[in-house]
Amino acid sequence: MLSIIEKLLSLLNPANNAYFVGKQLKKPNGFFASKVAKGMNVSNKNLYDLVFQNLDLKNNENVLEVGFGNGFFFKQINQKNQSANFFGVEISKEMIRQCIRLNNELIINKTLEVTHFSGVILPYEKEFFDKLIAVNLIYFWENPTENIKELHRVLKPNGELFIGIRPFEVLKELPFTKETFNLQQDSWWITLFETYGFQLNKNQIIEELPLQFNGKTYEMAGICLLFKKIS
Repeated sequence: MLSIIEKLLSLLNPANNAYFVGKQLKKPNGFFASKVAKGMNVSNKNLYDLVFQNLDLKNNENVLEVGFGNGFFFKQINQKNQSANFFGVEISKEMIRQCIRLNNELIINKTLEVTHFSGVILPYEKEFFDKLIAVNLIYFWENPTENIKELHRVLKPNGELFIGIRPFEVLKELPFTKETFNLQQDSWWITLFETYGFQLNKNQIIEELPLQFNGKTYEMAGICLLFKKIS
């Protein structure tokens, strides 16, 4: 697997700085935004594949991805059911611009609608979505309780929430997670979601190829947490 750093760093050295990388992963912007996005597309592919394997889309369902990066995976999810309606929210305006370029046909056909948001409040009415997706996002939440409440608000009763994450045991070893990530045990996140109206229906983990960063090798894995809204 190409490393995040290899995608960030083809011209300049800042990508060798763990704090810089962490900030860019949280909110890609500026000169490196495009490289960050391409790096995430490569490093996140297996995690997205895992989430999509568990995603059973019905006709005309409303599906929201929170924090879609440059939207590289919208075309892949659209192939699962082309009658579904896809939405996305993202805090990086640069990522939204890239997403529009990558998914112009889906947007023109009104299959996909993408929106800038503050990072917490979702610009949708109550119980609008059948399914929600968030991949490699939750450890960037500054107030997780409020984010979870918002996901709960916009999801229909018995709707499904798909959370793609790296295990805590993996994240804690990565140098770029120390200052910008909200590092918590996997069980801590599960308990928090269950506290605010979700039930964990599936917890699936896969091993991934190692990650290279500044000459060191780090073991990698991915988890798909499938929750159902129960209250």
